[in-house]
Amino acid sequence: MNSTTLLVARQYRLQQWADQIRECQNRSAGVSVKEWCSQHELTTANCYYRLREERKARLDHISYDAISQSIVSVP
Repeated sequence: MNSTTLLVARQYRLQQWADQIRECQNRSAGVSVKEWCSQHELTTANCYYRLREERKARLDHISYDAISQSIVSVP
């Protein structure tokens, strides 16, 4: 696969994970993370891995934006 295809696939996967994470965070008050994961056929380790990877991706994106905004040309 070329790098563009890999990038698109990763972005798609991260978006799916972000949707799952949001759904997990909005679960009913009486449902634990472990129970929610079991209902969605995920292990808790995989759930937390996806959360970690999604957060890293957002931080990388924010860091990149901050760097590009901090570069100022001097006349």
